[in-house]
Amino acid sequence: MKYCLPKTVLLMTTAIFVIQITAEEVIYGQKGGSVTLPKGSLGGNKASIQWSVLINGQYANVYSVRGMSVPSFGTHMRERVVAKSDHSLVIKNLKEEDFTKFKWELIDGGKTEVIVYKVFEISVKATPDVIVASQTLKLKCDVPETRASIEIEWMNPTGKKIEKSGRFSMSEQNKTLSVNDVKVQDHGLWTCKVKYSNEVAPATVLVSVVDLSSSDPDVLYTSFESSSPILLPCHLHSDLNLPSTALKKVGLKSGYWSFAPHPAEGAIPEKAKNFLSLNLQPQLHWESVNEPTQEMQIHGNNFSIEREPTEKGGGVYTCALEFQNGVTRKKLVQVEVLKIVLSQDTPVLEGQQINLTCTLGHAFPNGLTVNWTIPSRSSLHPLPSGSNPSVLSIPQVRESDKGWWNCKLMNGKEEKVNTKLNLKIGRVPVDIWLVVSISGAAVAFILLFILPFICVRRHRQQNMFKRRRRKTKYCHCKHPQVKGFYKS
Repeated sequence: MKYCLPKTVLLMTTAIFVIQITAEEVIYGQKGGSVTLPKGSLGGNKASIQWSVLINGQYANVYSVRGMSVPSFGTHMRERVVAKSDHSLVIKNLKEEDFTKFKWELIDGGKTEVIVYKVFEISVKATPDVIVASQTLKLKCDVPETRASIEIEWMNPTGKKIEKSGRFSMSEQNKTLSVNDVKVQDHGLWTCKVKYSNEVAPATVLVSVVDLSSSDPDVLYTSFESSSPILLPCHLHSDLNLPSTALKKVGLKSGYWSFAPHPAEGAIPEKAKNFLSLNLQPQLHWESVNEPTQEMQIHGNNFSIEREPTEKGGGVYTCALEFQNGVTRKKLVQVEVLKIVLSQDTPVLEGQQINLTCTLGHAFPNGLTVNWTIPSRSSLHPLPSGSNPSVLSIPQVRESDKGWWNCKLMNGKEEKVNTKLNLKIGRVPVDIWLVVSISGAAVAFILLFILPFICVRRHRQQNMFKRRRRKTKYCHCKHPQVKGFYKS
C-alpha cells in the first residue's frame, strides 16, 4: 500500500496537466479559398510536431516532423497543404470535406500540447448574380453561429469599404447588404470580411452587371465629303464576358436603333424614328425596319453599326436594349456633320456677292472654332491673323476666287474634323437674240452712214465722165464709104 499512493498522484497530475493545455479554436474559410492554421509553441530540438485531420471519426496524419528530421506529409490533402517554416499549416482550395476538425500536437519530452481547430464554412450569395443596371442587388454573407464573436464588413469591387448611406443598406448584423440602382462600377468581386479573434476571413462573390459601355465618345464628328463610314458604338462594357444566350436568360427581349435629326434654328424638333430592330432568333441580329430582308449580324456583345455620312445625317442616334420588368438601357451618340454652305445656287457667276458658311447646322458648342484655308489667289487672301469667322463674305466673286476652300473644326489645337468645297466660277451668260439685235443695229447704222457717201461719190463721178467724153464727129464727103471697103 505504501507504493500505491505516489503512483496515483503522478497519474492524476499528468492527466490534469494535459487537459489544461488542450484548447479548441474557430477558423472561418470559404470553399475554394484557403485558411492558415496557426501553430502552438515550438518546443525543443527533439520535439515532435504533428498535424492531423478528423475523417470519419478518426484523425489522419497530414503533416509531421520529429526534431531536426525531414518533415513528412500524409497521403490525405498532400497536394493542397503547405507547411510554413514555423510549422503553421496552410490549406489551399478548400473542399467540402475540409470543413472539419484539425489537431495540432506537440510532444516535447514529458510535455504534450494539443490544439484543436474547427474550420467553418462561410459563403456569400448574390441575388441575382447577373443583374441589369438600375435594378436592386442583394448580397448575403452566411456565417455559422459559433462561440466566436464576429464583426462583418463589406467591400465593393474596387476594395472600398461600404457604409450605410445612399444606395447601400444593411441588416441582420450587417450580414445582408442591399445595393439600389446598380451601376457598371458595381460589376466584379464583392467581399464579405468576417473579423473574429484578431483574424479576418474573406468570402467573395462575382456580380455581373449588364449595361452598355459609357467609355466611348458621346459626340462624333464627320463631314459630308468623308469617304469612310462612321462607326456608331454600342456594346456591353468590356469587363462583362457573357454569351448572347446569357443575355436572353437575364431578360433581354428586344432592342432598336433610332435617329432624331438636329432641328433647324427655330424649328420644332422631329421625333426620333427607329430604323433598325433587334431580332433574337435564331441568333442576335439587326433587321431594317423598312426592309426586313436586310440583316446585320451582331458579333458577341457588340451592337455597333456603321452609317454612311450624309449632308442631313447630323443628329442623335440611340441604341437601346429592352429587358423584362420594363428596364431599358440606352446609349446615345451625337453625330455632327461639318459642311460648307454657299449662299448662292451654283454655278457662281463673276461679279456676284456670295457667303461661304462653315457650319454644323446649328451653333457651335463652346470651345470649338473654325480655321479656314483659302485659295492663294483669292481676293480674301490672306485672312486677317487670328480672324477665323464661320462665315466668309466675298462682295464680288472673281476668277481668282475659284478653287478649294477648306474649313477645319478645332478644339484648341486639336482638329476634330475638316471639310472642303471646290468653288467654280462661271462667266455671265450672253443672250443670243440680244447679240443678233445689237449686231443688226450696228449693221443698219453703218449702212445709213455709208450709203449717202456712196451715192454722192457716184454722182460726182458721172458728172466728170460727161465732161471728159468727146462729141461725135460726122463725115462730110459727097460719097462716103465704109472704112476698109475702098476700091483700089
